[in-house]
Amino acid sequence: MKKISQKISLAIIFSVLLVSILIGAAGITKSKTIITTSTESNLIETSSKLSEKLNNTINIFKQKLKICL
Repeated sequence: MKKISQKISLAIIFSVLLVSILIGAAGITKSKTIITTSTESNLIETSSKLSEKLNNTINIFKQKLKICL
């Protein structure tokens, strides 16, 4: 009788540990997804700003070239 209750106790402890590990792993995965999405968004925004600055620089050169000609 004592061995059965010990086995049940061990099974419950093992189950709780397993569930805790799975919940932790799911949380880490979700955090990585959020960080990746944020990083991609920042890269897109930075790329857009750089493209806008490049276009402005090109327009300035075009205007100066027209003045010279």
